[in-house]
Amino acid sequence: MELITLRRWLYAMMKARAERLLPMDRRPKH
Repeated sequence: MELITLRRWLYAMMKARAERLLPMDRRPKH
């Protein structure tokens, strides 16, 4: 089992979920 891959997958999932939950105007514009 590769812990690094699992950790990366979990991190990506959490990041996507956080971005989706956060409001659009709260996100900084680049």
